[in-house]
Amino acid sequence: MHPPQLKTNVQLSHVYRFMCDNNGTYNITPDTLLLAAGCVCSATNTTVVGIFASCRINYVEVWAPPASQGALSTVSLEWLGLTPNEPNIEVSDSSVSVAYPAYLRARPPNRSLGCFWQTTNGNDIMQLTVSSGTLIDVSLSLVMFDQDLARPSASVSTGVVGEIYYLALDGPSSNHLTPIAMNTTH
Repeated sequence: MHPPQLKTNVQLSHVYRFMCDNNGTYNITPDTLLLAAGCVCSATNTTVVGIFASCRINYVEVWAPPASQGALSTVSLEWLGLTPNEPNIEVSDSSVSVAYPAYLRARPPNRSLGCFWQTTNGNDIMQLTVSSGTLIDVSLSLVMFDQDLARPSASVSTGVVGEIYYLALDGPSSNHLTPIAMNTTH
């Protein structure tokens, strides 16, 4: 008998929650996802590096704040295509009710960039159009960094060396989709 094989990379799944503080359309990249999932401040106090090397989106769930009586509240999520020959797929919901918010839950469609495992790169994989007060849940499957791939990094305004941070879903330069109940910086 010999010891059984085992997967040596640390893998996990987690749902991250963010809140929008400004009406707008926000591009989400693999780097912004990986840094929102967790990063550590490096020795310079102004740079963070990711804890995870790759991620895959399981689903995204969005709740818009209720509209005032008679006003329209809309949320939309556009999954970007893998090649120029594949269409972008958009899902959206609108509400005019103060009792029911605009709501959507979407999984990345086949052959969209969001359905594949992602490593650090600058490609937009999805685009969110949301209003101030919108809640966004992103469920990710993650593989922890193990010196095999480049780590995502970003400049931040301030950080404590060795401290773990969870950046905004839209990145530290935009910083409008901020994590809820997580240690963050921008």
